[in-house]
Order: sequence, then C-alpha cells, then structure tokens
Amino acid sequence: MDFGKDLAAATAQETAELVEQIDTKATYSIDFNEQEFADFRYVTNGANLVKMEVDIYAATNESAVNYYNQLKEFFDAKYLARTGNLWDGSEGGVSFTAFLKLLEEETAPGVLIVWEAGK
Repeated sequence: MDFGKDLAAATAQETAELVEQIDTKATYSIDFNEQEFADFRYVTNGANLVKMEVDIYAATNESAVNYYNQLKEFFDAKYLARTGNLWDGSEGGVSFTAFLKLLEEETAPGVLIVWEAGK
C-alpha cells in the first residue's frame, strides 16, 4: 500500500468488485467462498491515501480466529509490535499504524484490520 497515492491511483490496480465510491472513499468486496468475504475501503484526505480498512466476514468463530491468527503472525513478522493489537510500519517513506481486532460475535464473526498513515 502506498500512502503517497490519491484515490484513483490507489484503486487503479484493484481487481475486486467496486461496491461504492463517494468523494474520498472507495469500498470494494471480494468473496473467499460462498460463506465468507471481505469488504475493504480506501480513504483519502483528497490528495493522499490516509487509511485502508478491511472487514473480513467469517462463517464461524473458528474461521475468524484462524484468519486473525494468520494475520497476527504476518503483522508480527512484518511490522514493529507496539502494544496489544497495534503495530508500527513504514511503506514508501510514510509511517503508519496497523490495527487488528478479532470479532467473536455469534451472528457476525470476523476480523477488522486498519492501516492508518501517521500524522
């Protein structure tokens, strides 16, 4: 992810299905299988990408835990752990914070991921 890009450039290579684009936000969706999918949003300040959010909708809590554990392992290897579910990283000279949260809700299990550019 390149926080130096505007919305058009950030989404130019996107192959997932565009769900909605309003001003400084674009939301896409991708199916993993018949029961699981992810929605992700690119958010800009008008000039540059400032945030990317991913909502993974899992079929079961077990599946959500599996996604969470795989992502946590990836984040631990790629980024500098800060506290709890926060990591610090840098891409293209721009510092950012990554956040990961397991959503163990009986009716809507999943994982929330947020990358936000430093200020």
